[in-house]
Amino acid sequence: MKRLKLIFTFLMTIAIASQVIAADGDEAMFGLRWGMSPSDVKSLDTVLTKTEAERNLEYYTTTSLPKNVSDIDKYLLIFADGKLVKITAIGTDITGDPSGSKGKQRFDGIFKVLKEKYGKPDTNSHLIGHKLYKEQDEFYQCLVYKGCGIWVSIFETVDKIIALDLKGIRRGIGYLSIATEAKPQWSEALDIFESKKNASDKNAL
Repeated sequence: MKRLKLIFTFLMTIAIASQVIAADGDEAMFGLRWGMSPSDVKSLDTVLTKTEAERNLEYYTTTSLPKNVSDIDKYLLIFADGKLVKITAIGTDITGDPSGSKGKQRFDGIFKVLKEKYGKPDTNSHLIGHKLYKEQDEFYQCLVYKGCGIWVSIFETVDKIIALDLKGIRRGIGYLSIATEAKPQWSEALDIFESKKNASDKNAL
């Protein structure tokens, strides 16, 4: 029995290690690949601006990547220990849209493309008017208010998770977000971040 447990543990270790290695070099999105360094991305004629660095994470922004989606204002790239683990495309503001019709139309256009490429979403939550903002012209206020509404679809593949999200800013104004994260590298990076944070707090107390 002990021998079987050791074999099982060994096989699980290999499986986990293979999963981690598999994502590095695989296609991410927008013409980038997981595991790229900031220098790798810059070599693709991409101008990166470093905005923040904390513990194991570095944050960069750019207005253009090798492959761009229409109506995107900027891209946020997150690197963990020098390797690309998450990309978020932030759309230009959708204005003059109190009922959310323009936002929903833009959402549906991207949704169809993602569904065609990655299959049915694993999560599809389109809920509105649960708290406070329940009128037809309060669509984006509802998305801002926690517990009132959510407009998101999540796709999951072997090496990434993609979240298409319609977000609110204020009445009549919102934007579309397309976030893709390396699986499991992004969640592991967050675990390391929290571990380093806790260690720093412990050292300070």
